[in-house]
Amino acid sequence: MMKYTALFLMLLPLSEGFAPVQPRVTSAGQPLTSMFAKKKKGKSTGQGFGKKTEAAPQTASKSTESKGSSPESIGFSSVEGASQDANAFARPKVDLDPNMSTDERTKAILKQQFGLRSYEEQQGDVRAAEAAVVNRNRLEKVKQMKDEEFDIFMVIPLPIIKAIDAFLKLGLTLSTVAFVLAGFGITAEAWAIATDNKLPENIDNFIVNVIEPNFTPGLLVLLSFSVCLGIFATAQLASGSSMYKEEP
Repeated sequence: MMKYTALFLMLLPLSEGFAPVQPRVTSAGQPLTSMFAKKKKGKSTGQGFGKKTEAAPQTASKSTESKGSSPESIGFSSVEGASQDANAFARPKVDLDPNMSTDERTKAILKQQFGLRSYEEQQGDVRAAEAAVVNRNRLEKVKQMKDEEFDIFMVIPLPIIKAIDAFLKLGLTLSTVAFVLAGFGITAEAWAIATDNKLPENIDNFIVNVIEPNFTPGLLVLLSFSVCLGIFATAQLASGSSMYKEEP
C-alpha cells in the first residue's frame, strides 16, 4: 500500500504538466479559435471550383502613404537657395578713400550703394543720348538717300569736319610763312654774293645747308595744303547740308 501511495505522489506533478489548455477569451467573450475559424470561413465563402481570388485594392493604402509623406516634404524644404537670394539682395561694399572730403564721400556712398548720380553726370548722360539720337537720324537719312544724292559730310560728325578744316588752314599758314622766310634767306645770300659782302658764318651755313636744299620740297608742301584746303572748302559748299533751307 505504501508503494502505491509513493508512486501516486511521484506521478501527480507530471499530470499537472499535461493538463488541457483552456482557450483564451477575448474582450467580447469569444475564444480566439472561434474567431479564426469565422475568418477562414468568411474568406472561403463565395469561392467555387475554378474561381480566382480577387486581390485587395492597394490604392487606398498608397494614397494614405502619399498623404502621410507630403507634410514631411513640405515641412522639411531645402534652404540652400535662401542664402543665395539673401546674397543677391545684399548691398555692395563701398570702397572709400580716407583722404576724401565729406561731400565726396557722400557722393561715393550714394553712387555705389544706391546708384544715385550727381547732376553733372546726369547732364552728361543727357548730352550723350542727344548725340546718339542725332547720329541715328543722320544714318537714317543716309540710308534713305540714293547714290546720286549721297553726301559724305552728313556721315562725318561735325567735330571731325572742324578739326580737318583747322588742320588744313594751320598747315597752309605755317608752310606759307616758312616759304616766305626761306625766300628772304636765299635773297640775302644772293645779294651778299652779288655785292661781295659776307654774311655771318652761321647764317650763311644755315642758308646754304638747310634752306636752299629744302626750298623746293617746302614749295610742294605749300601747294599741297593749298590744294587740299580748296577741295575741302568746295566740297563743303557743294554739299546739301551747307545749303540754306527754310522749313515751313
